[in-house]
Amino acid sequence: MDIKYTDEQLPAINSLARLVRLIAFAGTGKTTTLVGYSNARPDKRILYICYNKSVELEAKRKFPPHVTCKTSHGLAYQAVGAKYQHKLTSNLRLTDVGRAIGSQNWDMVRAVLDTLNGFLCSADSKVLLSHVPAERMENERMRQAAVRIVDTAQRLWERMSDPKDSGVENTHDGYLKAWALSRPDLTRRFDIILVDEAQDANPLLAGLIADQAAHGMGVVVCGDGHQMLYRFRGAVDALEADWLREAETHYLTKSFRFGSAVATVANMILHFKGETIPLHGLGQKTRVGRQLPADIEHRTVLCRALLQIVGGDKLIIPFC
Repeated sequence: MDIKYTDEQLPAINSLARLVRLIAFAGTGKTTTLVGYSNARPDKRILYICYNKSVELEAKRKFPPHVTCKTSHGLAYQAVGAKYQHKLTSNLRLTDVGRAIGSQNWDMVRAVLDTLNGFLCSADSKVLLSHVPAERMENERMRQAAVRIVDTAQRLWERMSDPKDSGVENTHDGYLKAWALSRPDLTRRFDIILVDEAQDANPLLAGLIADQAAHGMGVVVCGDGHQMLYRFRGAVDALEADWLREAETHYLTKSFRFGSAVATVANMILHFKGETIPLHGLGQKTRVGRQLPADIEHRTVLCRALLQIVGGDKLIIPFC
């Protein structure tokens, strides 16, 4: 089936740059663009890193056969994860950690587990004070106690990552970390790596991608910093990484998800965030009202709350 690409998609698809950054607003066809980019390079070995398993399964239906669609955990499991199969768990419980470190001080146990999780999603090779939750570093006494937390979390990690130590289980994030620390060179298997939703990459994945670029691999990162959802899990906007300063940048601003009315409201909001590139609504005609019509039979309002700390005070901002 022939696809009619927009005048924004075609330059990205036909780019000859080794490093490409694709800033794609909501509904602007970023996956279609990445598929077109892949179709234009049938002789290249391409890796498409998917955010989760469901995205991987969908991608396998969309991308051509010369593209390998894998989650980062899938890549890590192939390389090192299998050797932890006998001690693999979905996550460590507080009781598991307490038993492993020989403590029933549950506040300490929680601190060690939180610090360990901060380390696992970082690009660092050992547990550091920067992985300790900020609320446990508020004064000098707490910072001194944090040194013990770091030491304990480091010892816990060493036991987790030791396949011979059956006393402490390893997690999926654990073997991903072990694989990343081995500094894998994916250029032996692939020529180009495609990274979608790069705005939600954690430092570990962002560092892994940067390593492949340093090895000479072609890299295409795609995403939208305005759709960053996982900062609370340690995500960083990989689209803004220093090593991408020399990347060729393309913008997808023409959304097929909504019409001009929604785009107008979206641009007002994006303006307050400092966005200077306008979003265009090319979808079905939409209308934005101040309130729902009185005669509507069914209505559903979906909301979530974002907790921000402003000047020491908590500010709840609802999003509907």
